[in-house]
Amino acid sequence: MTGAGQNPNRTSSCPICGAGMDVRQREWLFYCRGCDLWTSSLDTDSERTDLVYTHDEQAFQQLRTNHSAVIFEALAASGALEGLTMLDVGSSYGWFMEAARERGILPCGLEPQEEKAQRAIEKGLAIQLGYFPDDLDYSGRYDIIAFNDVLEHFRDADAAVRAARDILRPGGRLIVCCPDSHGLYYRLSLLLSRAGWKNPLDRLWQKGYPSPHLYYFSSASLEKLVARHGFGLVEDRELEASTIKGLWQRIHVDREKPSVFSVFLYVAALITHLVLQKLFKSDARLQIYRKLPEGRQAGSPLRESGASS
Repeated sequence: MTGAGQNPNRTSSCPICGAGMDVRQREWLFYCRGCDLWTSSLDTDSERTDLVYTHDEQAFQQLRTNHSAVIFEALAASGALEGLTMLDVGSSYGWFMEAARERGILPCGLEPQEEKAQRAIEKGLAIQLGYFPDDLDYSGRYDIIAFNDVLEHFRDADAAVRAARDILRPGGRLIVCCPDSHGLYYRLSLLLSRAGWKNPLDRLWQKGYPSPHLYYFSSASLEKLVARHGFGLVEDRELEASTIKGLWQRIHVDREKPSVFSVFLYVAALITHLVLQKLFKSDARLQIYRKLPEGRQAGSPLRESGASS
């Protein structure tokens, strides 16, 4: 039996406010109403052997390239980039680092997957193999640290942000790109899950993958998490969630062969991209922060003058 005053549907604790979280949709999915934060207890050591990542480079390269252009345009608006040092956490094939190098930035990357790291090294990029921050072999500080679709995979995102602050120079900038829980795809997946079709929601959380999503942030919850560590928000905007180029490969990023269901998913995703995505919020969000001086609180005029939606 449950004790008086206890809610059997509340479990875990919100990493931002410490309050209990509600179980939503799945036994492994939790929501903090006060912070508008979703978290999961998914296992990061999946035993699935049917995942095939033969298409991920084609699936994501165009999207990541487009994101990079937007990010560096936003960074350049607040000062020259040439000569700045940058750490790309979870650098994958090195696309973001290449874009940084083209703009005169001095990038290095940290990537846990050896094959991806090696591909980036072959492009002449400085990549370390391992996880942030434990495997970072560098004693200096950076002007820029980027988490591009990475922070939501950390078991302890709060500790990752704290570690980033420790190795950023004064005034350094923190880039966070991540899925948005207010986006069209996520909202649709919740509705479909309530109707009994669980697969879209499981897919968005990457359930069963070796590195599933452990967080789904909204704009507000992400700022709450990051700002508590002495960062001021200077940029907040949507990014495109998909591109036509690479969409078919993205549908098959974990499948070897297409199927009738694959064709259905592709057509649905194409319609969403061409029509619905223009009418509703995107599932991808960019936030850029500046490291504040010691003792200065977030929520200062720095945010009001720079942040946009």
